[in-house]
Amino acid sequence: MIAGSLGALLGLLFAAACSSAHDAGSATPVADADVADANAAEVSPREAAPPPPDGYDGGVGLGLADVADTPCAARGGALSVLRAAPADFMQPEPISLRRLAAIGARRVAENTDGSGFMVFDADGKNATSVSSLLANPTSAVSNGRILYAGHNDEDLEIDIQPHDANGAPVGAAIDLADEDPEGLAAGADSAATLFVWASNFSQTIRARGFGAAPAGTEPYVLAFGALVGEPSLAVSTVKDGLFAVVFSGEGPGGSQTAFGRGTLTSRVGDPTELFSGEARRRIAGFARTPAGFALLVTVLDDANTYAMLVLMDQGGRRTSAGLKLVGTVGAAALAVQGSDIGVLAERRAENGTTTIEFRPFDVAGAPIGPWVCLDTPGPLGDLGGGLTTDGAGYSAVFRAKDGSISLARFDRLGTGAL
Repeated sequence: MIAGSLGALLGLLFAAACSSAHDAGSATPVADADVADANAAEVSPREAAPPPPDGYDGGVGLGLADVADTPCAARGGALSVLRAAPADFMQPEPISLRRLAAIGARRVAENTDGSGFMVFDADGKNATSVSSLLANPTSAVSNGRILYAGHNDEDLEIDIQPHDANGAPVGAAIDLADEDPEGLAAGADSAATLFVWASNFSQTIRARGFGAAPAGTEPYVLAFGALVGEPSLAVSTVKDGLFAVVFSGEGPGGSQTAFGRGTLTSRVGDPTELFSGEARRRIAGFARTPAGFALLVTVLDDANTYAMLVLMDQGGRRTSAGLKLVGTVGAAALAVQGSDIGVLAERRAENGTTTIEFRPFDVAGAPIGPWVCLDTPGPLGDLGGGLTTDGAGYSAVFRAKDGSISLARFDRLGTGAL
């Protein structure tokens, strides 16, 4: 969260960054750029949930709009097991995966507990687990490498360890910054990567870019503000060398979610405030669309926890209400396939069981299909959830009801094969 009034906040967060001696670069103007096939019987239908009560925080300007729930449709496509369920899957609790990404013909996804990542073929075969001691990690794929970054407790700095598509380390670790990040995120295009983090020490959002040169650029201040209480961040590409960043946090003055931009070397342009108010928001997904950007968050509004989708233009100005996905209890992942937006969210039945489900939307935020059950509900929480495009459809990773880690592949609506 960022303390103080919201008007003052934006001045502190971005305008002050232009003149601060801490900023290594100036605000440079950059133009906007322009294991077996699934069986339908595996998945049981779910009754639609009743509408929520009134009183949700809709954020800045455009308010909040409910997206009606639907019964759960059967998943199509294929299902593979990346890791079998342990014999006693509650002791210890099995890991789950997030942040699924493609690296050539291979795929990579992080462990949600921060213990490393898994690499595997696009069809789920030849899965390998890679362990890491880096804390509070994030990852990105660029130049045919997996850039896995996190806090090195031994050296008290943020390190980046490059890996190849099979998970083997490539060269020595790279020093990103000499501090302990409160939050860390990364985004990459084909040639460059931008890392952003919330700095405990300097009370700022900082960024550092890496292109072809392993040494990277100098760190710079993307935004000022006292982010506390587990801030969340995400990065998306705008065009080559230009990135969009969203960050969210909460504190004594309330909660705020904001949008900014940066190159590999400096902050770009003015900020946009996306949401503010008492409800907390944790960023689950952020991606460019043909119309701008799509942002997926978990909203924690007292007992009313839900997933929310919001659309923006290229400049980070909201073009939709906060689209509350009725019946959800948390956001998991987002991916953009052409003009479609795919969303993964966690659902909870009245008996307390949970499941991960998929739903497709158009670029204006209208549903183009019902919720799709990737698995039947089970007793485990923290199911993870990662989503990426796959041919004309999607691939999704999640923890299944028996504790195994699964990979589902399906068409753009979730109900057919690729």
